[in-house]
Amino acid sequence: MYSLKSSFKFICVVGTLLSGLSLFFEWYTFQAFSWDGELVVFWEFYLFCGWITPFSPDAWFNAAYQPSSMQLPVAINIIYLGLMGLSLYGVIGINIEDSSNLKKAKKFSYINVSSLMLSGYYICVVPICFFVVNQLYYPYLTFTEPNFIVIEYSSAIGYWIQCISFGLMFPYNIYFAFTVSRFERAPEPLEAKLQKVLNNVQIPIDFHQVIAEERLKLEDSQAKVYSGRNENIFEQFLRWRGVP
Repeated sequence: MYSLKSSFKFICVVGTLLSGLSLFFEWYTFQAFSWDGELVVFWEFYLFCGWITPFSPDAWFNAAYQPSSMQLPVAINIIYLGLMGLSLYGVIGINIEDSSNLKKAKKFSYINVSSLMLSGYYICVVPICFFVVNQLYYPYLTFTEPNFIVIEYSSAIGYWIQCISFGLMFPYNIYFAFTVSRFERAPEPLEAKLQKVLNNVQIPIDFHQVIAEERLKLEDSQAKVYSGRNENIFEQFLRWRGVP
């Protein structure tokens, strides 16, 4: 069981790293070929900078086929990278089976779930709201125009890396959230309650001093009892001897 959990944890770490790296690769490719196979149009879409082409601006045919201008909000990409970094720290640095880390693990559980949701946004929402609405077919399509130009639409490596990373992150992140939820529902151990009370005490307690004081009180009370008994015995002895 431990080795299985470690394997899923390692897979999740790899998936998280790939998910962040995928944002820096191309996400969509639009290209066209002439009837003899020559590449005449080539555009790649990057999440941070939009459409890029290796052709010069003088290549009028390539410029004529430039896709509609679109760019994702850069803030979303930055937020996603931040979530990936925090999620990576949580996966590596937190032992979720230690209930003492519950409060901290709960925060990272929310971060992990949020990162999964954003990954799903990149996989499902981005193609529909940015590619399909701009007549960029998804995930892949090739057709020939009447002028014998072969046009190819395809999702690029960045998108597919994101899909793979989602599958790698999903099992352990769900296990992480499920374990945190299970610890929240479990009754709190007596030792943990006692420790919580001691942590909330503002005045530090010197247990050795308290024990010493209680022992002195006990010895003093015992001494008084013994003293009273001795006095009673002495009085009885005097009365027995006839001493008034």
